[in-house]
Amino acid sequence: MANILSQEEIDALMGAVEEEAEASPSGEEPDEVAEPEEVPRQPKSSVALYDFRRPNRAFFKEQLRIFQTIHDSFARQYAAALSGYLRSMVEMEIISADQLTYGEYVLSLPGSTSLFIFDIPPLEGRGVLEINPSLILSMVDRLFGGVGAKPDFTRELTDIETAVMTKIVQRGLSILGHAWDGVVKMKPHLRQHETKPVMMQLLPNTDSVVLITFELRMMNSNGTLSVCYPYTAMEPIIPRISNNRLLRRKVERDENA
Repeated sequence: MANILSQEEIDALMGAVEEEAEASPSGEEPDEVAEPEEVPRQPKSSVALYDFRRPNRAFFKEQLRIFQTIHDSFARQYAAALSGYLRSMVEMEIISADQLTYGEYVLSLPGSTSLFIFDIPPLEGRGVLEINPSLILSMVDRLFGGVGAKPDFTRELTDIETAVMTKIVQRGLSILGHAWDGVVKMKPHLRQHETKPVMMQLLPNTDSVVLITFELRMMNSNGTLSVCYPYTAMEPIIPRISNNRLLRRKVERDENA
């Protein structure tokens, strides 16, 4: 038979437990956790990304707006001259002034179009005046007694038609030169006429160009016309463009209009 503890023995055991609890308290401080070592920061890389397809040659937005102001003047004067040549009301206005690469410019052109390549002395390089084929044919039709209707299809110009259009383009280049008078005494001179953009090897594809695009509206037809300049040709006169007070005031007036 199991022994039964007396009350005195139970009290003695309880007292022993309490003494052990006092000797070894349960609220001991935990061991101190070591802080992790600080990882040294790596120095920032000084390497910058560079896109070889888009060299660091760019016009500021303000400079592009000045380009637009110059060509606004060209558009008004050329429209007036064309109205006289064609004996019909002609309107011409700028659609856009953009910077892109020469390769992008060539790809943006129709597979067959009218490209009038011109020198821009005293600046180095050559510009391109591109006229939409349907617009060319409408002008030709008007010059030869027609109503200047938009053609149903495009075709290459005959030698006589090319000679007539060349005179109109030369007049336009003369007007373009006068539009630049406030910046540089440019004397654009027609050098050659091309119809295939891929044959026009004027610049490396990665070189920057500035492209001014116009819409030209006649009584019975409309189309686009554009002027393209290489950045390398414009680079020497960029300070003159930026510092021309008269042109800057015109830009400000146009923006506030």
